[in-house]
Formats: sequence, C-alpha cells, structure tokens
Amino acid sequence: MKTKYSLRDNLLIINNNATELEFPGIWSIDLNNCPVYTFLGPEYGRLKQDLPEKITFKGQWSLDTNHNLTFNLNHTKAQAPGKLYLKTELVSFESNSLTFSLGAKEGVGSYKVRLLQLKGKWQADEDNRICFLVKRTGLKQETLTFESSWKVKNNTLSYSYKTTELKTRQKSIRQLSIKGFWSILKKNRLVYALDIDGESLFNFKAYFQTPSIQGKKGAVQYRLGAGFRKGPQDQIITLYGVWKFNKDGISFEMDYGNSKIKALRFKANVRLKGDNNLVFDLKSLKGEDLGLSITFRRSFFNQNAQWFLRLAQEKKDSRIVTGFDFLW
Repeated sequence: MKTKYSLRDNLLIINNNATELEFPGIWSIDLNNCPVYTFLGPEYGRLKQDLPEKITFKGQWSLDTNHNLTFNLNHTKAQAPGKLYLKTELVSFESNSLTFSLGAKEGVGSYKVRLLQLKGKWQADEDNRICFLVKRTGLKQETLTFESSWKVKNNTLSYSYKTTELKTRQKSIRQLSIKGFWSILKKNRLVYALDIDGESLFNFKAYFQTPSIQGKKGAVQYRLGAGFRKGPQDQIITLYGVWKFNKDGISFEMDYGNSKIKALRFKANVRLKGDNNLVFDLKSLKGEDLGLSITFRRSFFNQNAQWFLRLAQEKKDSRIVTGFDFLW
C-alpha cells in the first residue's frame, strides 16, 4: 500500500489505512538535494508502523507565493503523490546555493530552527527574473523562479518580496542582498556574477539609458525590465564608480562596501570632439563595440591630457594595441 504524507507545522503526518499519525523528526537535505526526514522520539512507535529510521522523499522542489519551500512528491511504489508544504524563510543567496530556515517541534518543550541548503547555480531567464537551478544527479533539473522584482542599491543586487501570515493575514516585506559583481561583456547585456568562476551569474537583457555620458558623473545607467511574475517592469538601475585610465585601457572602479572594490575594464577608441573634449567609445576586452561613449573635458585629465597626446603621437607603440586606438 502506498503511504500518504503531509505536514503539520513542519512535522510529518503519515496516513496509513485512514489513520493519521504525527511523528516528530529532523529535516535535512541530502547530497542529491532530496529532502530527508529523520525520526525522533520513542522507537517503538516508529517500528510499530514499520517505518525506517529516516525517509528520503522523491520529487521536485518549488516555491509557493510566500516563498516557502514546497516538495512535490512523485508517484512511486511506496509513496503516494502529493505535496509537502514546508514553512520556511529565505535566509541567503550564496554563489552556488540557496538557504532557508525551518523551525519545528523536536520533542516536548523543544523547538529548534535548522537550515536547509539547496545546491545549484543561478541564472536569469528571458524575462530577467532571478532563477535557481537545483543540482540533481540522474534526475531532471528543476528551476526555482523568484517572481518578485529585484533592485540595485549601492552597486549590490537585492531581492524583496511580500509575505502574508496565514493566521493573522498580516503582510510584511522581506529583503535580501545578493553578493556579486557587475560585468559589461556585450552590447545590450549586463552581467551580475556571484562567483569568480562564472558558474552562477545573471545575464540580463539591458540597454544604456543614455548611450553618451559625461565621465565626471561617475555613473552608468541601464534601462531594463526587472523580472516580475506579472511581466517585466521597466526600471532604471544606476551603477556608481570612478573612471580610471592606464596604458591598457579604461576602467570603472566600483565600491561594493566593506572595502570591496572591483573594476569594469574596457578597451576604447578615443577621439577629439571640439577643442576641449575627449570621447571614449567603449569596447569589450575582446574588442566588441558596447554602444557606450564617455566624454571627458580635457581639464578632467589635468597633466594626463599631455600623456594622451604623447600616446597619440606614438601610435605605433605596441602598448596601444591592447588598449586605446587613438583617432586624434
């Protein structure tokens, strides 16, 4: 006979022969991202129901509208189909994992909060929504899509969502920062990477709000649809930094807080506009046109203006090939 499972306040309810039995236990996640329930309490009760020390469930993960974890049970020889609605709370977005907290009674007068961590990688879908791909070996990979919108604050991506308390119907807003760093590698694309290896990153479709900007402002603006379950909603995000120059190119140094500085690096064609302006047409490090130009007044460079003039005169110098192509 197939066993039916459900939950009550994160405790496992087993329904055999129309009888509901509640068993305290500990939730965990195994190496294949499957939920595991390890039974607690008197052993005789478990043995009487012919239950093992722990149950590893088969199925797929999803999120409900309150961002609680839900596990959709497969139909197997021993397991009836159904859903396990876990009362959880989002804790953090890491480079290759997603962490929730879960509280449950683990005995008389004992209530504990434990962490559940799913392993996988991050990406953005075609609507610029944040998605987490759960890592599964030999199983179909499922995608958890975060339907609320995200924003950028202090150069850091943050995700906020509304929750509703089931009993009181009280609403609240929760917000989590997602640690990473920005890259501009292609035209009409803005990348937010969560790790150096590039396994987890959000490759957003985005467009420069103003293709030609004044360098002294130290800001780059993009217009894009930040993913939302009712469809993308256009917003403008601003990246703040400081423009720096060297013989290999131009960079935009960004402060992410806690003394963490990372730079967007570019090649550029440089041209004179009028008598006092230098225009940098930005390219990726692979030489692809990015569709963005930065204009600086000659006074911005102070003594460096003479340095640019000298480089222009030394155009055959191999140093310029890797960085600027001057059209003075």
